[in-house]
Amino acid sequence: MPTTTYGTLLTNGHGSNYHLEKEGTDDGPEKPKTKGLSSFAATLFIAGGMAGSGVLALPRAIVNTGYIGILLLAVFAFNSAYGGIRLGMCWSIVEEKFHEHRGASRNPYCVIATKAVGNWAGSLVSNCIRITLFGAGTVYLLLSSQILQSLLMNALPNIGFCTYFLIAAILVIPLIIVGLGASLTTVIACILFFTQIAFDAESRTRTVRHEIHGFKDFFMSFGSILFAFGGASFLPTIQNDMEDKRQFTKSVSIAFGIIMVIYFPIAVAGFFVYGEDVHPNVTLSLTKTLIVDIGNILIAMHLVFAFLIVMNTVVQDIEELFKIPRDFGWKRCAIRTSVVVCCIIVGETIPEFDKILSLIGGSTITLLTFVFPPYFYKKLCDREEPGWEKVRHIPLFERIYIWNLIFIGIIGGGASTFSAISAIAAVDSFTKPCWWHLFNDHSDGSLTDIDQHAAQTHIVSQLMP
Repeated sequence: MPTTTYGTLLTNGHGSNYHLEKEGTDDGPEKPKTKGLSSFAATLFIAGGMAGSGVLALPRAIVNTGYIGILLLAVFAFNSAYGGIRLGMCWSIVEEKFHEHRGASRNPYCVIATKAVGNWAGSLVSNCIRITLFGAGTVYLLLSSQILQSLLMNALPNIGFCTYFLIAAILVIPLIIVGLGASLTTVIACILFFTQIAFDAESRTRTVRHEIHGFKDFFMSFGSILFAFGGASFLPTIQNDMEDKRQFTKSVSIAFGIIMVIYFPIAVAGFFVYGEDVHPNVTLSLTKTLIVDIGNILIAMHLVFAFLIVMNTVVQDIEELFKIPRDFGWKRCAIRTSVVVCCIIVGETIPEFDKILSLIGGSTITLLTFVFPPYFYKKLCDREEPGWEKVRHIPLFERIYIWNLIFIGIIGGGASTFSAISAIAAVDSFTKPCWWHLFNDHSDGSLTDIDQHAAQTHIVSQLMP
């Protein structure tokens, strides 16, 4: 998924975005902008915003779906790019027909939904974005805690994952109050991880196993793969700030090409090198070396900064809802601390990031990336009312593709959501919440469920002769 929202990258710290100046008025056609993002810059923002924690879960997702998962990875990338491009076209139509939206817009996606379907659709999109960002933020905290535990495992062997998660959450509270920028370290980390996977492939002596997985595993992985491409919500904002908006399609296409160059090697290499032994977080399946440690440090930095960005969007919405003053004060501190506390409650209750990732990927991200963009595009193009001339013609083959995309998104996303909820509540795979051990464990020195799971799936000892 995307790990960032572009609107936050341009915030001034008080909830307002720095948008680029335009010439022209609401009564006349928009003139070329004197300043704005170039096509190259927009490409980097899209690729940097989307490429993130989702890549760590892809190898396990490909293993659970089998060889068809490799095809799904490419298909989902294409369909996500199509949805992003159509979302950009929706915003072009909105600007063309509604002059009041030609200037700065904090949440273009919600405006698109409102103009295409109605106010209820705008509210639905807004809530989906909030849930997605909150869920993604919790995933980032869980992943960064897991990586932190891996880095310090030898030095502090008696500290469990639940404790690391609580420490990480407490450490980010002052940061989210102050606010920090994001770090695009994913590419370097992925290169390091791929290098170690190649070394592990050379030293591996055991046969790689690939088993047939059932309905639940398949659709859990469906959600995981979609999570990796779930950055549709910030694409209209990037287009809105481009110097030449006609280049948006080109920027999206190139950006998704870059994302696939990052994702594909890690996903496929993890599938073929580790097979059934691969951990939901692929970094825990790598032989522990200096290369992996450096990559883990980089990805952990990225996850923490990404958490700050996505949560900044959520807390800004909450502050606006409760009319919290934009100046620094105790109310803003209380709101932002409360949001992190909510993340702690969710993370300590469901301490497995892959299940939350699948739940968010199969529900809100499927809607925001697969279902809403083509549907809103069709509604805007087909709109008929006095004074409204059709602005786009959708050919029959594209209409068929749109409805297939919507249908697959609803059915596949629904099945993925159901599978994720079932996995969270299933007796055979249920992981006891961290707080359960606080009240029921009497310090017998044993590992918690989540620590045992990590130890059982960490395959470093299996790589060596």
